[in-house]
Amino acid sequence: MQSGHDGIFAHPWRFDARAGPRSMDDAACHGHGRGGSSRHMGQAAMLIRWDDMTDSSVFDVAIAGAGPAGITLALELAKRGARCLLVEAGGFEPSDAAGLDPYRGQSAPRPYPLETSRLRYFGGTSGHWGGWCRPLDEIDFEAVDGVRRTGWPVARSDVYKYISDAYRWLEIGRPEFDGPAVSQELQKVSIELPEKSGFYPLTFRFSPPTRFGEVYREHIRRSIEVSCLLNTDLIKVERGQNGRSTWLLQHRDGRRRRLSARFHVLAMGGIENARTLLWSNQSIENPFAMEGDWIGRCFADHFGITLGQLLASPDLNYNRRETAAGGIMARHAPTPEVLRASLAPSHMIALHPVTEDSFLQHDYGLNAVFFGPNPSRLKLFSVRVVAGQTPNRESRLSLVDDVDANGVPRVRLDWRVESEDFDLLMQSAERFGQHVAAAGLGRFRKTVHQAPAIDESLAAGMHHMGTTRMADRSGQGVVDGDCRVFGSDDLYVLGSSVFPAYGYANPTLTIVALSVRAAEHIAGRLRTVS
Repeated sequence: MQSGHDGIFAHPWRFDARAGPRSMDDAACHGHGRGGSSRHMGQAAMLIRWDDMTDSSVFDVAIAGAGPAGITLALELAKRGARCLLVEAGGFEPSDAAGLDPYRGQSAPRPYPLETSRLRYFGGTSGHWGGWCRPLDEIDFEAVDGVRRTGWPVARSDVYKYISDAYRWLEIGRPEFDGPAVSQELQKVSIELPEKSGFYPLTFRFSPPTRFGEVYREHIRRSIEVSCLLNTDLIKVERGQNGRSTWLLQHRDGRRRRLSARFHVLAMGGIENARTLLWSNQSIENPFAMEGDWIGRCFADHFGITLGQLLASPDLNYNRRETAAGGIMARHAPTPEVLRASLAPSHMIALHPVTEDSFLQHDYGLNAVFFGPNPSRLKLFSVRVVAGQTPNRESRLSLVDDVDANGVPRVRLDWRVESEDFDLLMQSAERFGQHVAAAGLGRFRKTVHQAPAIDESLAAGMHHMGTTRMADRSGQGVVDGDCRVFGSDDLYVLGSSVFPAYGYANPTLTIVALSVRAAEHIAGRLRTVS
């Protein structure tokens, strides 16, 4: 076989260069090819129909899902010389209601927006991402004594070794999130509590936000190594007796074919990654040899709950502000020492101005001890806690009897947050309010006194995490520290579905860092394969 870089990379599919695409959404976008292919085929080299594929199509890496994880992985692998195929269920434009039908499912007893929390097109859910960026904290990677299933099987430094690459992909420069420079930026616009309070100021930074489908489409087009097949669903992963994976693909017109690559990566989001593995294991003769029934379990999302009100200086500003270093948002969080002692899940505290304060009780609002004689200098803020929950095995995705148009079972989500988590978060908000009052900076009033009911909706971040969790061994999760599926040599999973613990920070920055890390790992394996 004619080889590529160092004799290890395979050629992509063969195709008929004379056949032009029927439409953009009916085609794959393809790079310029090696040798004379781009010179001889011109524009046709970029637009390849499903019909142009052959059963002899060969790729180094097949990637399902063209969102931030999949696009980052493909282009990082391309830099390292690997031939990649991106398989995307949607087209270049957001799917309409009919196109989102495969995302319909059940959520009970707690309601959850399974359809509207996801997008089905090239670029994935970066299309409605707000751009919030912050790495997970060190404690999020630790196994906390007394708290079940916490910690990651890899060190924080192993993931954020690639954070500069993630900054570049997300177009946020080289930001600082904590430290003296940040504290100076936050002076006069955030509450300054003494160190002994157990709370510290932190920041989020902001991507423009990067719409991966727009920003990196031309990168995919120009890539020598990357092809992208649109409007094609991954139905399931099949496994031969030798343990090698084969993908069953289906075009939107119903035609099916199988595809094998040297390595395969699921990067379809926290719901579809788990759904595909659940259906594959249920419907194939040679299921994945993993222990513990972990696929789909430990579903988690970040949630926010307003627990009280704070009367404080109107100079406080917890909204997004523009600085010389870009957008910044101030928040507070308990220190690692406080988290370890309290056993509370990682969380942050945000203050939001309340527009109407005429309902304030007289004995609550006007207190000269804190604010002096001028009541016009008072402003009311809601105190909101945003948290990642404690991993819960009973919070899970499962398959139901109802199937979509492709014959794949739909999902049922049973999202559970332990009542103890709510109790600990309420206690933390109270402690925060007490320290603010003790410092003479405001007065706190608790407004929520019990946990939400199990069938009550929560303000969710739409961050689908934990369903293919990373672990040291198969009895504790679905993938290993390299994101490779237990019981498989050639199948990987990427995205926040692999997070074994969640923190409070939005997951996109960490997802992209993990994708760069996975590219280096897979490229290294390709170099060792003859």
